Amino acid sequence: MGLLRNFFILGLIFILILIGLKLVLPVIAWVFELAFTLILLGVIGCAIVYLYRKLRT
Repeated sequence: MGLLRNFFILGLIFILILIGLKLVLPVIAWVFELAFTLILLGVIGCAIVYLYRKLRT
């Protein structure tokens, strides 16, 4: 439960940083959003490959 709460707090901090950057520097905020999206897509891709290999065995 504590780990889940820490991830929630980190996510909330990240969202607040993005909101602040959108107000001040939209281009930097866009780069952060793009990096976050690419990392998230990579994690999802790795999870799909892992599950596919797990199901094949």
